[in-house]
Amino acid sequence: MALIVLNDARALRLSYKAGEAFFRGFIVRNRQSSVMEMRFRFRYQDGDSWFEVRQREGQPRAEAIREFREGITHVLLGAAAGLGVALEPSDVMFFEPPDDEGNWERTVQWLVEGDLVHPRKSGGDI
Repeated sequence: MALIVLNDARALRLSYKAGEAFFRGFIVRNRQSSVMEMRFRFRYQDGDSWFEVRQREGQPRAEAIREFREGITHVLLGAAAGLGVALEPSDVMFFEPPDDEGNWERTVQWLVEGDLVHPRKSGGDI
């Protein structure tokens, strides 16, 4: 449904341990249950920290997506401000792929073509 990216040029201002592609998030819909989730991670030099937020039961899909977008923007900007780092709302970017018509490989291809992800296999690049 959406890829969320924090401007990588700001990462080292937030943490001296920031790794490559410091913050990435994904808003996804479970195809079987239709539950919306936002999964995001912070990549540090010594490993990743993953988090997950789920749609409230009965919450309309559009409302869940809006709350995920507004919520993560608020959290990232607020955390940065708490560290004395000024971020702009435009530093939190959202990319929404076209409908993949049930074929997740189309979404991956769209992300790769947009230079938004660099897929890797264990032990090397694809």
